[in-house]
Amino acid sequence: MQWMKASITSIQFGGILAGSILGGQSGDYFGRKKTLYGSYLLHTVFNVISAYSVGWQMFTVMRFLIGVMIGVVLVMIVPYPTEFFPLRWRHTIPAIPMWPLGVLAFAMGAWLLEDWSKLQLACAVLAVPGLLGYFYIPESARWLATRGRLDESYAALEKMARLNGKPLPQTAMDTIKEIAQDEKTSRKGKDYSYIDIFRTRATAQLTLIVAFKWVVLSMVFYGLSFAVTSFAGDLYLNMFLMSVVELPAYFLTFVLIDRIGRRWTCLGFLAITTIVSFACIGLHLKAPEELREKLISACCLTAKLAVAACWAASQTWVTESYPTVTRSLGYGFANTSSRVGAIIAPFVINLDDMPLFTFILMGSLTLISMVITCFIPETRNKVMAETVQEKALNAGETERAEIVDETSKTPKDYDERKKDLQSNGLGTDPHKLSNLVGSFTDSTPLSNSPSKDDENGIANYGYTKTKTDQF
Repeated sequence: MQWMKASITSIQFGGILAGSILGGQSGDYFGRKKTLYGSYLLHTVFNVISAYSVGWQMFTVMRFLIGVMIGVVLVMIVPYPTEFFPLRWRHTIPAIPMWPLGVLAFAMGAWLLEDWSKLQLACAVLAVPGLLGYFYIPESARWLATRGRLDESYAALEKMARLNGKPLPQTAMDTIKEIAQDEKTSRKGKDYSYIDIFRTRATAQLTLIVAFKWVVLSMVFYGLSFAVTSFAGDLYLNMFLMSVVELPAYFLTFVLIDRIGRRWTCLGFLAITTIVSFACIGLHLKAPEELREKLISACCLTAKLAVAACWAASQTWVTESYPTVTRSLGYGFANTSSRVGAIIAPFVINLDDMPLFTFILMGSLTLISMVITCFIPETRNKVMAETVQEKALNAGETERAEIVDETSKTPKDYDERKKDLQSNGLGTDPHKLSNLVGSFTDSTPLSNSPSKDDENGIANYGYTKTKTDQF
């Protein structure tokens, strides 16, 4: 029976892995809305079918399909809402403790229902309210603009402006048309795939660094979760603490990510994990026997908090690092990498049989992650690119040259583009849609007088001041 439980768990993680790959491609091809709510719907259906499984084989198949849908949801749940938020509120998305609250709700449901089939039905019922968002939340205006669906993009912006009680600027359609034309020139009639997040040296470096980092975060996160049975004290209390400890992690991310930046937030929490991991080696070798397990358990809880906080900050960072046209692909690949870490976690994080190896591995991998994190560009106070060309405009010369070659545009064309933007009062920031969204979602009106942030090169958290922004 034990082999069956382990097999079903591994198969479900395999489904999440497959869903992460599928979700990234689907989100950029079919749209954020259809992908997210379609997976919600199928998740509900598969849970209902799973509740009436007539054998373990049928149950296993359903768990795999449920895993696929979870993988798709995890890929879309951050990029989709991020594309609606103005820059100054973007950091609030990963601060919402969706995962730990879900884990606590699931644990409470298991305790109250005491029946696996009823628990499956409960999961299906709880998914239904999420489906109602399909009739309320529009498709991403960014994605629609890059796909050339101008009227739909305008309608989405119009609905957002109406809900915020502010008028839509008259230049909205012109902005959408410009984005669509830029993307048409860049795309050349092709659809993007995972190859495009490796096409240039800069994007390939970003993708590989993020992938390694998310493998490490996932391995430590799930490894410590699985190892809770090895902690000192009551098992149920430890399981509760292992879930609750994530709540302050999300709060800390919310507080720090916009104050000190994405990079320093991640580096700080990775440093805590590294220090705690190596400290556990000393505790295992030198601590008094009566205190050893309790101290190691406390350190593991601290590591879980730090890893959860780093992962939450990384979700925003990764989303902001890719242009709209490949954002789901980039985030999807990162999520796929994290599933690999989850699958191997039970085999390498083992506090019972090889505690020293576990802590050495955790400390070493998080230390390496700290080093390579320094090579990811900071995105705080920077608006998100819509197209590959826009990403190139503000990129370094090396990256820009590579993207120039891919889009058959010359450096002169880019310089002329920047001059056009400057002549229109937009500085060197081509991301007009971000400014447009900020103009009717931000509660604080922008003024024509330069602020202290402007003098430091940051125009009101990245919003460029134009006539259309004055409300």
